[in-house]
Amino acid sequence: SRPDSPRIYDAYARLLSGLQGWADSPVADIDAAIDGRLALRPDPLAYSTAINLLTTRGVRLDRARELALAGLAAGERFITENEPSYKLDGKVQASRDRNRAQFTDLLGWTAFLQGDLATAGQRLDEAARYSSGNDFLNQFHRGQLARRLAEVDLDRLGQHAVAAVGVERADVVQRALVEHDRRARRCGRCRAFGRRLVVLAM
Repeated sequence: SRPDSPRIYDAYARLLSGLQGWADSPVADIDAAIDGRLALRPDPLAYSTAINLLTTRGVRLDRARELALAGLAAGERFITENEPSYKLDGKVQASRDRNRAQFTDLLGWTAFLQGDLATAGQRLDEAARYSSGNDFLNQFHRGQLARRLAEVDLDRLGQHAVAAVGVERADVVQRALVEHDRRARRCGRCRAFGRRLVVLAM
């Protein structure tokens, strides 16, 4: 086949899909497949596929962030180069917004997987603005972030309550229970936490 034959792209698509489904595939094989696809044509699809492969496996997350930045730039270049072909008013801006929404979301999700929750929140919210809140994957990622932040908050609440029991047992636990009651309306995990506080107070 010619180097630019659609069959070559299909072969890489199958290879990348196979690597994603093979949980024990060596990271070196993943890198080689990504490099080969990008060398063939560094288009936005190549970048997004590569990033999704790395984030799904939870490997090479630093590279995933670099690829997201490169993919964002690649998409911008593609749109600019093809701007004369956009016939309808507003289509260029809509294409830019979709590109920015996709790769900004991937930047945020990668940051989330790395434990950088502040950056994740900034990037995921930015992506939501570009997509006007209409991207399913972005909404899922934002939901996962909200859940993780709630867990962090609850863990802190639990640590403070347990520490306080040794200082002012009844009063502080009662105040923690009031806080628990407020949170229990939002989170099933809070109810279990409240039961533990009741045991402490007895």
